Amino acid sequence: MPRKVTIKVIEMGEEGMMGWEAIARECLSYMSEDDVADMVQHSQMMPIEEDDCEEVNEERFAHLD
Repeated sequence: MPRKVTIKVIEMGEEGMMGWEAIARECLSYMSEDDVADMVQHSQMMPIEEDDCEEVNEERFAHLD
């Protein structure tokens, strides 16, 4: 199945119609914490340890719940 919407969102970022930061925030807000951890591990952005998820600054990220 073609990823038409994914391609369109990438094009919007490339063409400056939407900022990459806004796209990333929307994606991260939509994803579950487990999905984000899986993505970070898969892409090797940073090492993830079990207690990393517990150290979140709740006040700063309250709007993501």
